[in-house]
Amino acid sequence: MKFTVDRKVLLDTLNKASFALSPKVINETLKTFVFELENNVLTVSTTDTVTTAQVTTEVFDAETSSFRAILPSDKMLSIARTAHDGEMTFDIAPRKAVITSKSSEWVLNLFDASQYPNITAPKEVPWKPVSRNPFIEAVTAVMSAASFDASSPGLCMVNISSGYYRASDRARMHQYQSDFGVPDLSIPSFSVKPLIAILKTSSSAEFFVVRGKNGFMAKVDNLILTVAGLSAEFPDVTSALLKPTLVNTVEVTVDVNDLTQAIKRTRVTVDSVTKLLNIKVTPQGMSVSTKEPVSNSRAIETVEIGYAGKESVDANVNVSHLYDALNSSPTTTVTMTFGKKERTKLPSVRIFSTDESYNAVISQTRIDIL
Repeated sequence: MKFTVDRKVLLDTLNKASFALSPKVINETLKTFVFELENNVLTVSTTDTVTTAQVTTEVFDAETSSFRAILPSDKMLSIARTAHDGEMTFDIAPRKAVITSKSSEWVLNLFDASQYPNITAPKEVPWKPVSRNPFIEAVTAVMSAASFDASSPGLCMVNISSGYYRASDRARMHQYQSDFGVPDLSIPSFSVKPLIAILKTSSSAEFFVVRGKNGFMAKVDNLILTVAGLSAEFPDVTSALLKPTLVNTVEVTVDVNDLTQAIKRTRVTVDSVTKLLNIKVTPQGMSVSTKEPVSNSRAIETVEIGYAGKESVDANVNVSHLYDALNSSPTTTVTMTFGKKERTKLPSVRIFSTDESYNAVISQTRIDIL
């Protein structure tokens, strides 16, 4: 069984197929690429049993009508990255593959194909087009708040429902509103960054999705992703984090770049245990500071704000949570509200983009309003 493929085309195919390669998988058979050839179309597939990736590409000089081979992913990626530019030839026998690239040759043992899960290509899928750039913006705005804590499976996702994109790890929540027609679905936390990375490499204005009973599918150029349904549903965190009325509030406006740059400089001396940033607001402006108690190191910086009130604020907030919330804003200026929930008296910091499409809540804070 032989075929020829361009090195750059092969590398692009393998990189896309790597979406479903999980480093946490113990089964060595799943740390592989499935090569399937039908006529002159090569399909490379991977799966971690939850997510499946299938990438198709045309090859030439195929000497067999169809075959299926399982090759080690780490070695194949290394070969595709280091091979000579130009054509690569694959000669695959029942137990080994011989790969040549000009003066180079590699011989790889194949995995037992019978031990690999059966992956079938989807047919007649009712794909729904989705605008690529608005989707990237919406998911990027919320994904940093998604949980990876397996004990809270309902939070290990980016949830899309009725035009709202939400993510939360209990300590914070990000929400973005957009109405460009994405069906309701949930993206597992571990799939979010790879999906966005793939979408960013695409030059197409649209990609395609479809929701099924057991998850969803996405089609990005020549890549089809199948994500199995999650075992838990996203909780109603909006009632806990967004709806309660805040009392005794202080509201300021601030330039996102000014504050994030100040945070970058002051977090050099942040306490590695508490990770707290101190924020002080007065009628004269805002200051942010950190202190590392062991070395007695500290940093402080002032930031210009828009504030017409008379009260002062002294607050502690997780430095990473605040930085992520600010950095996720689609606008260059945001409104920050410091206050406590009316019923529970629990403090929170809320951030709103000026176009009102995005807001974030950081709940695990200390706030004193004087």
